[in-house]
Amino acid sequence: MKNSKLLLPFAAISLCLAIALLLGSPANALLGDIDLNNLVNQADLNAIAQRLGLKDTDANYRKAIDLNLDDKIDVFDLAIAGRSYGAPRLFHYTRQISNCKNCAY
Repeated sequence: MKNSKLLLPFAAISLCLAIALLLGSPANALLGDIDLNNLVNQADLNAIAQRLGLKDTDANYRKAIDLNLDDKIDVFDLAIAGRSYGAPRLFHYTRQISNCKNCAY
């Protein structure tokens, strides 16, 4: 009986740790893959082009499209995505797409 009382808190702690590890592991995507289909294509470039000139204070600004994280969507973001356009390999590091504070995707 004494051992079973110890097992329940241990199991609860183990479950909480497992959940924390799963939630704490960020998912990654190709830099420039705006629609998250594992490919940088025309749809991704169009998504960036439609928001060119927006700043982080604008209503339609999306942090996921600001690829160089300079708080504005400009030709540099388009160039970063364009560099990986249709490429079979990564030219840039993957970007974090989950567990990102204040990110509006």
